[in-house]
Amino acid sequence: MFPVLFLVFWLYFILWWVVVLALAIIYGIQAGRGEWTEYPVLGKWARKILRIGPRGAPLQEETLS
Repeated sequence: MFPVLFLVFWLYFILWWVVVLALAIIYGIQAGRGEWTEYPVLGKWARKILRIGPRGAPLQEETLS
């Protein structure tokens, strides 16, 4: 049972690593071109904390509340 669980965990880890590497390459290329990108999961949350609008535009004071 342990070898099967180990194999499944190892394959999941390798697949996750490939996905993260691919996203890093894609976002790196876009950043090098000067294009604005946002993280798939945390993008809206990060923009709210940093108080910036879509594509990095500053928010107006009346839209902050």
